Amino acid sequence: MSKIISIGQAAELLGVHVQTLRNWEKSGKLKPDSISPGWDREVQSGNNPED
Repeated sequence: MSKIISIGQAAELLGVHVQTLRNWEKSGKLKPDSISPGWDREVQSGNNPED
C-alpha cells in the first residue's frame, strides 16, 4: 500500500531541500500525485526520481 506524504516529508526522506523537489517537478523529473488546495504537493513514498 502506498502512503501519501507531503513535499516537506519527501524532501526530508530524500535528504534534499524542498526547492530541489520543486525544481525536479518543474523539469519533469518528479510528478506529484496530487496538489492540495494549499499548493502542497503530495508524492507516494517509493517514488524516488533518482531511481
